[in-house]
Parts: sequence; C-alpha cells; structure tokens
Amino acid sequence: MKKAIIMASAIVLSSLSYVSAATAPTAATKPVQSWTCQDFLDLSETYRPTAVGVVQVINEKKHTDKDYLDIDGLETITPSVVTICTANPKASLPKAVKQAAAKK
Repeated sequence: MKKAIIMASAIVLSSLSYVSAATAPTAATKPVQSWTCQDFLDLSETYRPTAVGVVQVINEKKHTDKDYLDIDGLETITPSVVTICTANPKASLPKAVKQAAAKK
C-alpha cells in the first residue's frame, strides 16, 4: 500500500514539474501553495486535476494523517475549483481547493 502511495506521489510531483513548465512564467516561479486562482486558470485544462491533487495533498498533510489521494474525487472537485476560481481569480488556490473539497 505504501509503495502505491509513494509511486502515486512521485507521479503527481513529476507531473507538477511539467505543469509548472507549461504555465505562464509567474506561476512557474511560485510554489503551488502560493498560486492564485488565476495561476490555476492559466493552466491547460489537462493539467488542472494534477494541480488540484497536489494542493489537496499539501492541504491534507498539514491537517491529517491520511496517506492516500482520492484520484476519483479529483474529477468531482476540479470543476468546483474552476467555478470558484472563475468567480474570484485573485483568491488563493489552496483555499479554493479546500472550499471545493468541503462541498464534496
């Protein structure tokens, strides 16, 4: 189980480095915890679930001992994050993800 978690984390983190390279220069130079909703909206739609997953892992690491990421839940949360971020592009992405996860 832990091997699967480590592998999933490695895949997500390697995807994030690719996501960072594919974004606008301002988002690529900021840690994902500092991203605004506009940084998130500037991502290609293909990479948005990856960004949401990484932010979820970071948010949950601070608050729980949960050692897995609900991949299927990303499909549900990502559209909510897009809606929240479209309404307020200057908002903090981690807060938008937390808000969308709470609605889930």
